[in-house]
Amino acid sequence: MRLLNVYTMKLEEYFGSRIPDYAILSHCWGEEEVTFSDINGPDWREKRGAQKIEYGTSQCQKDNISYIWIDTCCIDKSSSTELSEAINSMYRWYEKSWVCYAYLEDVKEDLDDIYENPDEDTNNDSIHGNNDSIKSLNGNVEKSIRKSRWFTRGWTLQELIAPRQIIFFGKNWLFLGEKETYSSHPERSLLKLLSNITTIPETVLADPSERTSCSVAKRMSWAARRETTREEDMAYSLLGIFEVNMPLLYGEGIRAFRRLQEEIIKETDDQSLFAWGLRHSGFYTYGFDEFDFNHGILALSPASLLFLQKLFPFLVRQIDSHTP
Repeated sequence: MRLLNVYTMKLEEYFGSRIPDYAILSHCWGEEEVTFSDINGPDWREKRGAQKIEYGTSQCQKDNISYIWIDTCCIDKSSSTELSEAINSMYRWYEKSWVCYAYLEDVKEDLDDIYENPDEDTNNDSIHGNNDSIKSLNGNVEKSIRKSRWFTRGWTLQELIAPRQIIFFGKNWLFLGEKETYSSHPERSLLKLLSNITTIPETVLADPSERTSCSVAKRMSWAARRETTREEDMAYSLLGIFEVNMPLLYGEGIRAFRRLQEEIIKETDDQSLFAWGLRHSGFYTYGFDEFDFNHGILALSPASLLFLQKLFPFLVRQIDSHTP
């Protein structure tokens, strides 16, 4: 694992038990991102994407964390072997991070408008700060968070679920709140809002291991409205959600999602994966939506399972146990 030293601004490589505590940055890719080749050169700070790196490393120093992992510059994407290893390891890297900083760059409200009736300014000197006066998010800020592009991208799904602790920042690194607070300020938790936006249960957001209690169809539905730049990444970004691994074959297009489903089938007997195309039409009944069934029993994309958030796991062994 390659990490950026927040004091020297140099990349360092670690393996296994030698990996130090580190923070991790979750963000949406934009223009002029600082790549692996850029960070090793002298002019990377001139790029537009340098600002988020400087924000993240500065926050690490305030939180006494010496390293940070950022996907734009810590992976040598010119190496297909390294890229494949990184993508197959990414969920685990987010899961093992000390803290994840989620940068919602398009949440642009002014500081004074962030919280209802604040008596004093918030500060970003540490992860939790010490402002007792914060009560709740301003309604306009909540609307801005709901509209953030961060909730529409495929890769940020695992980045929301995997880390135990996520600190959210808006434009200009303005503190917004936490996924689940471990401080004396439960009012700073965005857990309910995040669950409402994403349909992911609060229990899963609070304890990522709880995702395995959700049906395959339900987990797929979490990605139904998300998008990725590369078609294949819609499948690759879900590897950690389903605890499977597979080689990357960029250029295979929609077949990547079929391969993902084949790997899932090998690991579970939950048959809910085959319920794709069903549309909820009542509390107990389902009706088929209009989908092309000519491609077989596997779905074409997570969008085919959009309406299956309430589907419980359907296990073959449950049938076998009731067979005479």
